[in-house]
Amino acid sequence: MGLTLGLAHRIVTPAEIRGNPVFHPRIPRPAILSAPGRLGITLCGMLRTKDLSKEVAFTLKQSVQIRLIAYLGFFFVSNGRTLRWESNGDHYLQEARDRGKRVIFAFWHNRILASTWYWRNRGIVAMTSMNLDGEYIARVLRMFGYEAARGSSSRGGLRALIEMERCLAEDKDVAFTVDGPRGPRHLVKPGAVLLAKRTGCPILCFHISTSRCLQMNSWDHFQIPAPFSRAVVLMAPLIWVPADADVEGLQGKQDEMQQVLDRLRMEGDSHWQKHDPGQV
Repeated sequence: MGLTLGLAHRIVTPAEIRGNPVFHPRIPRPAILSAPGRLGITLCGMLRTKDLSKEVAFTLKQSVQIRLIAYLGFFFVSNGRTLRWESNGDHYLQEARDRGKRVIFAFWHNRILASTWYWRNRGIVAMTSMNLDGEYIARVLRMFGYEAARGSSSRGGLRALIEMERCLAEDKDVAFTVDGPRGPRHLVKPGAVLLAKRTGCPILCFHISTSRCLQMNSWDHFQIPAPFSRAVVLMAPLIWVPADADVEGLQGKQDEMQQVLDRLRMEGDSHWQKHDPGQV
């Protein structure tokens, strides 16, 4: 694609993030589209799904497990306060704000911890699966000021997309782990592209790399940032999906997302390998 992202990063302070109108603007609400969509998907009927977790029954053992893991997740996410943050590409988010649009954040599943801390307390609505993993992820997200639309590519995805469309219309950003909830790792799924087509809101791909981390032996190679390490946030130019995009056009945009996120990941991770070969 010829996309080049330089590494002339700047330091981001917590005070700057909290006070930056880029993250908390009031913008016109886009219209909700209720006509049948392409690819056999119809996003109409407009169901409320914020409380879908109530439809999932867990045993006592599972409920205890969810609570314990959620508090452990809170601890790991809170480690973000010890990291030294840099960012590159804030002007892409500002571009969306200047055009009166909310954004659809897209990133890889294994960077959930760092991403949850960096984008906290902005009312972002994130898609989480309706299984046990999704339940404790949703609870951790709520601790940091997010909302959860419950569903995934394998279960409840249509209802979650409907909810996310409503949230964009209600002046809220939304977020996808585009290879979640179960992979394959680093393979983009079409949900974000479909939502962008229906709402006219752009996709903002980003990637967070840390100088030191613990990498788990999981399907996504989940990463836990090391305390007091450095973190860089790379954002890419906005991806706009035309409302009249056909199946071929949608596939092209999905391929574009794949290329952008792959490039961000390689650039961000190789940056620390060059400057900090001793990362864990």
